[in-house]
Amino acid sequence: FRIAVVSDVHLGPVLGASHTRRIVEAVNATRPDLVAIVGDLVDGTVADLGPAAEPLTGLRSREGTYFVTGNHEYFGDARSWIEHLRDMGIHPLENARRELPGFDLAGVNDLAGERSAQGPDFAAALGDRDPSRASVLLAHQPVQIHQAVEYRVGLQLSGHTHGGQLWPGPYLAALANPTVAG
Repeated sequence: FRIAVVSDVHLGPVLGASHTRRIVEAVNATRPDLVAIVGDLVDGTVADLGPAAEPLTGLRSREGTYFVTGNHEYFGDARSWIEHLRDMGIHPLENARRELPGFDLAGVNDLAGERSAQGPDFAAALGDRDPSRASVLLAHQPVQIHQAVEYRVGLQLSGHTHGGQLWPGPYLAALANPTVAG
């Protein structure tokens, strides 16, 4: 089962629709079974950046595209983005879980959502699941792994650290996160 993970795109004044189209082409070329957008998709409002996100409607996978918030979504109006992505056919997992063939896919809101009473809720996403089923958790920040372990999650997919993107970034990211890659 192939999951394409997209994280920390940071659409904004510099990175727009052409950047999104390149990402969609690269992801589709891998022929994923599922696409997971694990936060920090945007740095701005739907009004300003909605057109830059539109190429995401071209993502193709057998089980669909799922989204969880990152800290940057909460710098603006996360709710508007969640609704806009839903209208585009992308499935937001707001402290929620979907049973897919063979495993449970869960997602939790980013920690930054706590400032607006929209933070992560692991009990809502994972509390009543059958622990005999395999599980994958989408959580923007790797530091959320500690709660994931408490709920016996098999695999957590995260972003946030920009691990390996620019030196000395991995060393700085490692100071605040239990993992940077892997």
